[in-house]
Amino acid sequence: MTMHYEKNNNGKVIGKLARDSIKTSKMRNAFIAVTIILSVSLLMVMSLFTVEMKEADKRAMARAQHVIYYNLTDDQLHRLSQDSRVSYLTLGKRGQAVEIDNYKLAPVYADGNSMEIKTMNLLDGKLPVQENEVLVSRAYLEQIGKPTELGTEFTVTFLDGTTESFKVSGFVEGAKGSKQYTMVFSKAYAENGSQMRDIPYEAYVRLSGAEKMGKEECKAVIYSVGGDAGILREDMNPNDHFLDTLTADTQEIALAACVGVVVLLASVLVIYGVFYISVVGRIRQYGQLRTIGMTKKQVRRLVTREGIYLFAVSAPVGGIIGSVIAYFLKPDGWSFLNTLLVALLVLVIDLITVLISVRKPASIAASISPIEASKYSAYSGGRKKKTKKVHRRISPLHLAAMNSARNRKKVLMTVLSLGIGGVLFMAAATFVNSFDKEMYSRQGDFADSEYIVSFSGNALELSEYGMAGLQKNSPFTEALESQILSIPGVDGIRSNQATSVEFDYPKKDLVHVEDNISPFTRAQAQELEKYLEDGSLDYDAMLKGETILLQANSVVQEIYGWRFEVGDTLTLYFYNGDTVIPKEVKIAGMVSTDYPKPISGWFMMPQEVIHSIVPFNLDKDFIVSTEPSMELAVEEPLRALVDSNPNLVLSTLQEQREQDAGSIATLSATALGLALFIIAFSMINLVNTLITNILSKKQELAMLESIGMSRRQIRQMVLGEGMLLAAGNLLITLTIGTAAGYLICWAFGKLGVHYMIYQFPVFYVLAYAVILLLVPYLISKIALRSFEKETLVERLREAE
Repeated sequence: MTMHYEKNNNGKVIGKLARDSIKTSKMRNAFIAVTIILSVSLLMVMSLFTVEMKEADKRAMARAQHVIYYNLTDDQLHRLSQDSRVSYLTLGKRGQAVEIDNYKLAPVYADGNSMEIKTMNLLDGKLPVQENEVLVSRAYLEQIGKPTELGTEFTVTFLDGTTESFKVSGFVEGAKGSKQYTMVFSKAYAENGSQMRDIPYEAYVRLSGAEKMGKEECKAVIYSVGGDAGILREDMNPNDHFLDTLTADTQEIALAACVGVVVLLASVLVIYGVFYISVVGRIRQYGQLRTIGMTKKQVRRLVTREGIYLFAVSAPVGGIIGSVIAYFLKPDGWSFLNTLLVALLVLVIDLITVLISVRKPASIAASISPIEASKYSAYSGGRKKKTKKVHRRISPLHLAAMNSARNRKKVLMTVLSLGIGGVLFMAAATFVNSFDKEMYSRQGDFADSEYIVSFSGNALELSEYGMAGLQKNSPFTEALESQILSIPGVDGIRSNQATSVEFDYPKKDLVHVEDNISPFTRAQAQELEKYLEDGSLDYDAMLKGETILLQANSVVQEIYGWRFEVGDTLTLYFYNGDTVIPKEVKIAGMVSTDYPKPISGWFMMPQEVIHSIVPFNLDKDFIVSTEPSMELAVEEPLRALVDSNPNLVLSTLQEQREQDAGSIATLSATALGLALFIIAFSMINLVNTLITNILSKKQELAMLESIGMSRRQIRQMVLGEGMLLAAGNLLITLTIGTAAGYLICWAFGKLGVHYMIYQFPVFYVLAYAVILLLVPYLISKIALRSFEKETLVERLREAE
């Protein structure tokens, strides 16, 4: 007669046995608990951080404009204010920015009393009321060497040469060493001040119900409201940041999902490995339970219940840790409801992970009959495999290899778990090591230079004919070139060419719109032809001066809501130094924005044609390269030359490096941090495997010692098993991991990212290898030392 535990103890005996097993298997439970905590906390951090970023954006956008309408007349303002789709409107003005030394000062007016649209963040003081009162940042006062106190007075010389005095009434945000500072004027100055009274107002507008719209629907309403008020499309500036909150960021979600899948896979492997080793070590115990009446189903439930209990204890800890970390990463996006919902989702996903992980070990435990269990060997998995080898060499290392071979599945699971971590680490290390910080900063004209001398913004603003007006008496002369080349350390100079034009586009009623046109040579035409999206490029035909190429049609679409078409007719207006010359042309072809060379403006024309119309120097900058060891030494004399001409400004590679340093460091830390989390999973499995192997062979090791094996040889054998696991992981890491790292760099290269140059991460691999080899050594030494505290007889008897 078969006894069923469920019938003899009200169905509670399975739970009791599971709880008792958890109390006795403390080491195994610790490994599983840490794995679950790491898994839950990492998933919580990733998921919550993504949600908090979105929430922070929504909160920021709760008091942000949905659109700015520029250059408004009184009639247009009135129509906007009467439109029922407009829920709130506030006014502002934006004056001409003035370049001073190596920074810009941007004069603006904004209504600081605006309730629904936050136009500024007043840190201290009060809003300006009088014409001479302004808001600035403390960083700006430090820049000009003034006391960072309320009431400080200073003067500003504007583009028109007017010098005015102002008094600080309050402070707004501003970063030290910034390239641009903001000066906020009062309403009185916006109406009557010399720099703003003639500037039309712009309206910051919020729309009714915009938060419930889709992205494209909201854009359509923005353009409709502006169009009904008689505002030109190019004077409408939708808030892209707000529009992005109306739709899910699929790339961000996909990335988080991919990382989450990797984390869950690593969790499955580790938890599976730990339970598998545990089950194999207790097969005889399960056989005894089967002998006294436990069914296969009950054995499966017993193992599964252990996993659920461990999850119930560990998962909340991981959830709390993950929530706390996510909060400190983005406190302004934290929400109790979001945290609760994400926690529930993560816990459900991780519970499923645990159940999947323990399913196979539970089936193994249930499939062994009582008789088989009594003969079960942890090495063979219950099956003995015949070998053709009659003689074996007996040495500590050969014994280690034999032990590993007798339980290939356990070894394979451990190596696979370690290998996933190693591959991810290798991919992240390759990314960090191959990320060329110098090339990242050297994008654009800095690719082959360290300094760029160009027209200043002030000069371009004041020039009646834009760039062409400055080029008539070009500062980019042979004399300046010779002076720069004479500076010790300067290696060479090249220049980009372009000039300013105005154009009419009758098809869309555009009249005298300002833009630039760039020349290209016959040699460049062959390369340009590869990037044609539409139309054709016949250089000889274009030499007649009747056709042009057009680039960045997608930008035209964004600004105007339509695109130029091949065959369309335009009228270009060139300034030749004496007069404006109109020239009617047709669009011959469209150049893709993927074209890697810098192009200034939408239009392109053969060099010979432009020179026949505009006879003066078309250089728009000097690109200065230096000898590597002399880069910094060149700056001071070069800046002195540039400062002597008010029409020029200097940009430096070093400034670009400093701007890029923060984002590069964050990106690298994120990549390595994620890899280290994954490695933590695999290391838990390695440590668990090593310790379990040693503990399960306590009697065997005692027997080997009793027949003459020295303690040194035993240590070598146990260490050899650990080293075999480490070697298998290193093999996977160095093969698949290297290939994965190379593929990442290759994929970036195909996407046009040229600062990813494959470099084998020697330092990272050596550090990883040292840690991987050190762990088995330490575990083996510590465990065997604990054995040696007992006598040989005690160890032999203990396992009986």
